[in-house]
Amino acid sequence: MQTSFKILVIKVNMTMKQKDELIRERDFLKLKVQELTGKVRDLEYDCAELQRRESDLSYRLKEMSNYRPIRHNHNRKPVFNRK
Repeated sequence: MQTSFKILVIKVNMTMKQKDELIRERDFLKLKVQELTGKVRDLEYDCAELQRRESDLSYRLKEMSNYRPIRHNHNRKPVFNRK
């Protein structure tokens, strides 16, 4: 009778160890999920900023490409007191 009791106690202890390992693994994975969720949130924010900046820069580029600068003739000699 005592032998069967010891076996039962060992089985209970092993299951408690397994439960502790499962709880530890669950908590570890929860922490990883929280860390990765935070990283995703940061990356989404960075992506939104880059998209806005790209939009602003493309608009500026479009405006500059439509701009026609005034061309000066630098080869022409100045004319003084022409009559």
